[in-house]
Amino acid sequence: AADLPEDERQLIEARYRAMAHDWDRAIALYSGLRARHPDDGEHALRLTKALLDGGRFKEALRTCQETKESVPGAAGDAVLGITEAEVYQKLDDHARAVEAAEGARAIAERNGARGLVARSYSLAGWAHHNLGEPAAARRELETAESLFRALGDLEGVALAHRSIAVLLRRAGHAQQAQRGCVVFT
Repeated sequence: AADLPEDERQLIEARYRAMAHDWDRAIALYSGLRARHPDDGEHALRLTKALLDGGRFKEALRTCQETKESVPGAAGDAVLGITEAEVYQKLDDHARAVEAAEGARAIAERNGARGLVARSYSLAGWAHHNLGEPAAARRELETAESLFRALGDLEGVALAHRSIAVLLRRAGHAQQAQRGCVVFT
């Protein structure tokens, strides 16, 4: 690895640190890469995700917004939009989480990125739930489950299905939630 260019070594170490949940070091490394390559959307996205996973939500939001404004094409990146929705969820700004998820969905649909479309429905579903909109939450989560199923994404199906069961249980429909989980298994 010693013969690799410095940026490649730093990227490898940043990924390693992120996988090891050493968020402070990962953030420092990704910040350095982003500073040296301000037009590289991938470095900005990785920095945003490290900040999010490291619990530095306001910094993650600021980085996401700066990236959308300054990196060519970033405003049309569905992954960045999904990440922005996740950040808003963590900041308990659920209305903006819905807005960001829907914006990411529109981009993902145009690009044929069906997995991101499904993910956007899942994020919007939880945001609607947190806004006290159970009907919208269930509709979004059921759509997510259907899309994940069509993709053959069993993990996504399971997560969406579990989310629906949680909504039902929280709404006082424990038996219906339990029946749904039994049907799934």
